[in-house]
Parts: sequence; C-alpha cells; structure tokens
Amino acid sequence: MKKVAWAVSILVLLWAVLWLWQQPTSQSQRMDVWSPIAVKEVVNITIQKQSYNDIILSLKDGKWRLGHGDLAVQDAVLRLLDDLADMQVIRVVTRKHDYDADLGLLHRGVRVQCMDAQGVVLLDMTVGKQGSDLLSTYVRRAGGDAVVAVNKALVWQVKRSEKAWKAVKKVEQ
Repeated sequence: MKKVAWAVSILVLLWAVLWLWQQPTSQSQRMDVWSPIAVKEVVNITIQKQSYNDIILSLKDGKWRLGHGDLAVQDAVLRLLDDLADMQVIRVVTRKHDYDADLGLLHRGVRVQCMDAQGVVLLDMTVGKQGSDLLSTYVRRAGGDAVVAVNKALVWQVKRSEKAWKAVKKVEQ
C-alpha cells in the first residue's frame, strides 16, 4: 500500500511540475523579441551622447567615415555593427521608467541609430549601463517601455570619443 501511495505522490508531483512549466510567463517577464538588423543594409550610424556632439559614421565608397569625412577605424565600426546585429535579449529587466537613472538610461544613456541608404531607421535604441556580469548591457528601444539586458558589452563601444573613432593616418618617412 505504501508503494502505491508513493507512486501516486510522485505522479501528482510530476504532473504539477509539468503543468507549471507549460504556463505562459507573466506580462512583466515575457521576453521581447528583437529583429536582427542586416549589417549590409546599414550605411549610417548616429551615436548621441548627452552634452557631446553627435558622432555620425557613414559608409562611403566601401569605407566607414566620420561625418566630416575623416576615415573611421574600420574594425571598430564593424565590431559595433556585428554586436548590434547579433545581440539577443537575455531578460526583461523592467517595464517601468522608474529605474532609468539606476540602469544608466537617463543622463548617461547613449542613443544609437542605424539607418539604410533610404534613411529608414533599422535600429533606434538607448544604451545604458553594463550588466553586473560585465558581458551584458541594459538597453531600451526607442518608443518602448521595456528595458532589457542583451548579451553584448556595448557600453565601451558607444562611449568612444570622436577622436577614438578616427583612424590614425600613418606618417611616411
């Protein structure tokens, strides 16, 4: 009789676990799905930091250039584009604006826009602080409420100075 009671208890427990596992997640924890951008379509990147001039990167004749025409560091631009295209949402951090300052989205946030040749915005988001794991970043899409953690370390890339984006010209001797 004890074996039957144990078997029934285990079956009920398994049923409860499976039932809970199949339940939809709550609205606050539902993962946002971000459509990846196609790197080959991006021809303009605008990086807006508060209290600084916008950094505009444009693809001209197959080379990335700063807004005033100087050659940009090609590897840095391509690394940023690859990370923006490959980033995936790890988790929803909040759907409220109450924590914007704590997450680095208020005064320290950096707006990043990627556009195609027709001026269509492919990606528009604000980059906040780096996650505590140092591998993720808090971001919010323009017009959205959700702050999500993405699986890329974007902060050091988007907070580069304009001088750091500029390619160093080699001096011939």
